[in-house]
Amino acid sequence: MKTHSQLHRANHSCLIILILTVFGACGDSAPPAITVGAISYTEDELLGLSPTRRTTLAQLTALALAVADSSTGQLGEPLLEKWENERLLNIFAAELTLIKNGVNDAVLEAHYLTNPEWELTVRHILFFSERWREPSHRLEARDKAGRAMELLHEGADFAEIASQLSEEPGAEGRQGLLTPGREGSWVPEFWAAALSLQPGEISPVTETQYGYHILRLEDRQ
Repeated sequence: MKTHSQLHRANHSCLIILILTVFGACGDSAPPAITVGAISYTEDELLGLSPTRRTTLAQLTALALAVADSSTGQLGEPLLEKWENERLLNIFAAELTLIKNGVNDAVLEAHYLTNPEWELTVRHILFFSERWREPSHRLEARDKAGRAMELLHEGADFAEIASQLSEEPGAEGRQGLLTPGREGSWVPEFWAAALSLQPGEISPVTETQYGYHILRLEDRQ
């Protein structure tokens, strides 16, 4: 009979195999876009994944590598605890965003009764500053977002501002336009801000674990 540690190791070894099976279909000729330990993913393998999902894939790979070997199995516990704390923080931040935008329980209940699931098309401007950054870095990013918001209030074109100022990779070519997403596609605060908008509306500056965003809802279906 396998011990708990052996089962724990086996489960996460299976996780690594699953990751490699899903993302290992492409050839080895392309240079890696993401490398975590001994595992690499090429740009072709990551095609279609948003920056958020690429980050999640890298974190998942790191976790699987850390706990696959019994000698490092305990590394998984603080990582899982950290992720759980971040998840709870994101949920709390999403609730605050809904409150700030006037979305109460009654509005949410009516929404979900009549529209069980939306697909949203969003254009956004991002100023990077992860939550672990120093307060001065966070404040600088927040000030950048505030200045961008002022330009939008003065009538500047959202797509042009996104192209010029957004710090998201590829924003210049896409003018901040994201692949349409459903609930779970984005972090909770981002989804909550997008869900509170009507097409054409612009959100307040919205904080997530990645920094500060300004969103404009392009379409909902």
